[in-house]
Amino acid sequence: MRPLATGVLACIASLVLVATSRAETIETIANLTGAGRQQVLEDGAKREGSVVWSGGVGEEMRAALAKAFLAKYPFLKVESQRLVANTAAQRVVSEFSAKTSRTDLVAGNYLVELKKAGLVQPFRSPQIDAQPQDFQEPNRLYGAYRFAYHGLAYNTKLVSDAEAPHSYEDLLDPKWRGKIVWNHSTDAGAPMLITYFRRLWGEDRAGRYLQRLALQAVATAPGSARETLDSVAAGKKSIMIGASLHQVAAMRAQGAPIDASMQDPVLARDNYLLLLKNAPHPHAAMLFIDFLLDHQAQEILRGDQFYPANPDVDPPEVMMPYDPLRHGLKQLTVTDEMIAAERGKSLSLFREYFRDATPTR
Repeated sequence: MRPLATGVLACIASLVLVATSRAETIETIANLTGAGRQQVLEDGAKREGSVVWSGGVGEEMRAALAKAFLAKYPFLKVESQRLVANTAAQRVVSEFSAKTSRTDLVAGNYLVELKKAGLVQPFRSPQIDAQPQDFQEPNRLYGAYRFAYHGLAYNTKLVSDAEAPHSYEDLLDPKWRGKIVWNHSTDAGAPMLITYFRRLWGEDRAGRYLQRLALQAVATAPGSARETLDSVAAGKKSIMIGASLHQVAAMRAQGAPIDASMQDPVLARDNYLLLLKNAPHPHAAMLFIDFLLDHQAQEILRGDQFYPANPDVDPPEVMMPYDPLRHGLKQLTVTDEMIAAERGKSLSLFREYFRDATPTR
């Protein structure tokens, strides 16, 4: 009977191993919780040996992040490349189609494209759970690693602190007629602001506001938002709607006559981390995501002059006056999915009330 018992036990052990292997899918790895999570991820990462990521983070920053990560997990390798615009998404989709997938995660604004391709894996991280609710994507499709905030910028030589607008309604004062500018591209500037107004106030109130704002002869500037902000600093207009607050901070620190006010909730845009459904190294990828959202990496990433998503990490000192969290303000994140879903309606409202404006990409 002994040989038979040994054979049965071997068979059972084999079935357990197969069942465990099947249970440990990318989905289960991505959504691990509890005290044993870290050990499971580390054990799996040792078998995988590396993590591969891409996105818009610069070479020097990626090198600093890799060095810090490898000091914590010396048994891993980090491969990365900078791919901007839609190049990262296109590369991932091409790899998937050719069955040559190497990339585990991407950093950037690629949710719409990759979700359409069926490549976005929802995940959990204790670092995301520790973030304020305003910072979190409700369906756990990604983890924000930094934010950009937008407000009302004004030329301090033309507008005193006492009379500076602090709310969007303040812009309706007749004294600002002909002195306001905003930027325009299909997915940013004026259309993004209109989407923000609609989500914040609802369709009726937003429509009434835009109708009244249009009476202020608001100018629409082509080119980049930074170029529009530069024109305000140069005195061509007094006020810019939707200025990036980190750019205001940097210019002010260099002596430009520029300042800004924030509105509650502040309009926010995020950069985020996406885990891929076909990630070849899911354990290592989750360790890397946790790392990128934790203190050490967030301290490194703030060198890019954006606002860290980790609420325990302060932005650079020059940006502190324009940090909503430190002023007790909430944020309304205008997401990529929101922009894509609302693009048609927001552009229609833009053209209806600001007829002289010409959209540019």
